Amino acid sequence: MDEPDDFLIWPNNIKAWKTFDLVSTQVKVNDRFGCAGFDYVAVEAGLRMAGLAIEPDVFYQLQIIESELIKNLNQKFKNEQ
Repeated sequence: MDEPDDFLIWPNNIKAWKTFDLVSTQVKVNDRFGCAGFDYVAVEAGLRMAGLAIEPDVFYQLQIIESELIKNLNQKFKNEQ
């Protein structure tokens, strides 16, 4: 079954989602262990190069997104083994 393309983001989560979208390429993934989460040095560099300073509450929300990403990617990785 295909996933819908549209989804709702609560207004108080938009900043965190945009931040995630900006640095989503900085996730550590390998063929042996799956997803390890963000490379925080690369995330910090990406945000700095984009001219953004991350607020503590947005960073916390980003970590929540990251934990769900790790869980979902590792489940997918496990199912493909």
